[in-house]
Amino acid sequence: MMWTEFNRDFNGNQCVNQSEESMQRKLIDQILVLSKRAEDSEFGASNYTQITDYLIGRHLGSGAYASVKLATHKPTGMILAIKVYEKFKLNEQGQRKTSVKREINALKKLQHENVMRLYDVIDSPKQLYIVLEHI
Repeated sequence: MMWTEFNRDFNGNQCVNQSEESMQRKLIDQILVLSKRAEDSEFGASNYTQITDYLIGRHLGSGAYASVKLATHKPTGMILAIKVYEKFKLNEQGQRKTSVKREINALKKLQHENVMRLYDVIDSPKQLYIVLEHI
């Protein structure tokens, strides 16, 4: 993942004299603690951040259910990938919704250097956004 030289934590608070690695660890720890509050949505979305907290960039790719966009978290400058699902497509077949829920639950549990890290799940009325590590 590409880390910029912004000295801010995930909440946008200014950090003083922190190495890139310690800032990364602090951000990840904050996200992991907050992601455990994800019982509000049928998809387990924590909605810790809002989609307006991100500057959405270029299209990275598409799959059967979703498209992936490059994004920057505005308060921290963190470069991320955001997977965007259109909810009406998920409702067309029950299996699609189940697959997405399974993907989210698996990503929440996995922490491995070869697996993209899940940062947040944002559930809006028309879309579901999965905020992921950009590799």
